[in-house]
Amino acid sequence: MSRSISVVVPAYNAQKTIAVTLRSILSQSSPPAEIIVVDDGSSDGTCEVVATFGSAIRLFKQENQGAAVARQLGTDASKSDYIAYVDADDWWPHDKLQKLQAILQAQHIHFLFADLQRAVPGAEEEDYLPRNTTFYPWLGQYLNQETVTAISPNLYQLDKDRGLSLIMAGFPVYPSTMLVSKAAVDEVGGWDSRFRRCQDFDIALRLARKYPLCFFNDVSAVLGLHAVNSNSNGYNLMQLNGDIAVLEHHIENAGDRQYFDLASAALAGKYCSLGFAYRSVNDLDSAADCYKKATHLPGKKIHAFLRCFSLELFRACRASVLLSGHKRSPTSYPAKEQQLILPQS
Repeated sequence: MSRSISVVVPAYNAQKTIAVTLRSILSQSSPPAEIIVVDDGSSDGTCEVVATFGSAIRLFKQENQGAAVARQLGTDASKSDYIAYVDADDWWPHDKLQKLQAILQAQHIHFLFADLQRAVPGAEEEDYLPRNTTFYPWLGQYLNQETVTAISPNLYQLDKDRGLSLIMAGFPVYPSTMLVSKAAVDEVGGWDSRFRRCQDFDIALRLARKYPLCFFNDVSAVLGLHAVNSNSNGYNLMQLNGDIAVLEHHIENAGDRQYFDLASAALAGKYCSLGFAYRSVNDLDSAADCYKKATHLPGKKIHAFLRCFSLELFRACRASVLLSGHKRSPTSYPAKEQQLILPQS
């Protein structure tokens, strides 16, 4: 039996991108039951652009409160069994919903997400960047003959422990690839307004803790590239800090020892990655602080200690050179630095 799907689009100052997003939804080979746009207090012409699509779109407006609040408003307003989210600067392949409907006809699911690609808006499909899964070579330990379903060779179902482990290991869940039952969103408490960033990581953890996770190994969305998410260093720093805030909250509210330990080990990994990111932009004090925090958490103690030691040794060498009167910058010693800095984990 076919189950209805509502599409929810949170939008903030998306005047330049949302038309592409909406056209990709309206051109689906299997149309959704409804399309809901929630304008999050935009100061540009986002609402005017949405209005040009007429009655095909249900438009809601709110004061600027963040994407989590906007997604929750759209979820609450939806009339369908399932919600498919898409950000207002992304777009979908034309057969995305048709494929999802075929899955829903064969199996009842609560939480599904999928692969994606990235592209500059207007780019030809052959110019899209590689699929996101290609950046995670270890994914095969989760997507294998044990977890593949009989429904499709591209659909994998992971039990709660394995699903949580996948997300904690750092495989990202992008809202534009998510399909979630409305009942599941309600059951886990909805989108958390305290997280302006990485609210997708937060709700994915809560969903995976409650339900089996389905991963559809197919391109289900194209992430639009723009100034913010194309700045790799800056974007990475923002995302890692957001992930850390989410994990700290989950640790404080773990409820059981197993989840506490799992989240603590994931937090250690995030601190090590954040330390490396700070080191990459030459913020050595922040890098050292991250490594020191990781030494107090399970899972990365030795790794973090060695990173911290190598960083302090590098700084001591640099200080010695400067004191000796040599006017050379730290970047004059790439070979020595490469010996001291461990590869990123």
